[in-house]
Amino acid sequence: MTLSSDHGRTWTPLRPLEDPKGPESAYSTPLVTPSGRVYVFYNYNGDNFRGRSRSDSLGWFVYRYSDDHGLTWSDLSVFRCG
Repeated sequence: MTLSSDHGRTWTPLRPLEDPKGPESAYSTPLVTPSGRVYVFYNYNGDNFRGRSRSDSLGWFVYRYSDDHGLTWSDLSVFRCG
């Protein structure tokens, strides 16, 4: 993730939401609510599965949120079905 305080002219260095050493995560989608809370939803290989397919597309559907415009983020939350 990266932030801009000048409407996109300059950006902060990239900061990962997850440890770059793994397990892998991918395919994030941000959502900003009317209250200003920022959510990011993404795939996370929380079981650290290793198989024949790409490991960044396996695992859990998760999210984190920020109430300070992305400076800090909540703990990982996992969507549960059923």
